[in-house]
Amino acid sequence: MKEVEAEDKETEHLESNLTQEALNEAVLDYLKTIEQPSVRVRFENAKFELDKEKITVTVGSTIAKGSIQGEHDFLPFLRTKLGTDNLLLLVNIDLTLQKEKKPQKEAPRLLTNKDKYIALKEINQEVDELRKRLDLGFDDK
Repeated sequence: MKEVEAEDKETEHLESNLTQEALNEAVLDYLKTIEQPSVRVRFENAKFELDKEKITVTVGSTIAKGSIQGEHDFLPFLRTKLGTDNLLLLVNIDLTLQKEKKPQKEAPRLLTNKDKYIALKEINQEVDELRKRLDLGFDDK
């Protein structure tokens, strides 16, 4: 019981600072405490919005959502920085925030002997005449 009273006394002197600017500053301060680069990047790419005592975080993937929800120190950190205990953190996924994937190139196709011959014939017509003169064919292996 004494611990709860002590915590109440600590939070009584905190001044509520619920503004979007204060939220952005608190998030930047929290970014400095994150050690894992992958989690830090997910926080940097997320959009934080404040509506009264509800913080909505919009991310581009379920992995980013899990990373933000997995940071158990984040909400208490925000409560302390913003000076209120009644914060609610919602994490939404917006697929439009995902970076566009570059189209993958087709894997190069292996050329058969016939394909190589056709390519050589396009470059030089004399190759066909030489093939006929030497009575050459294609091995289909």
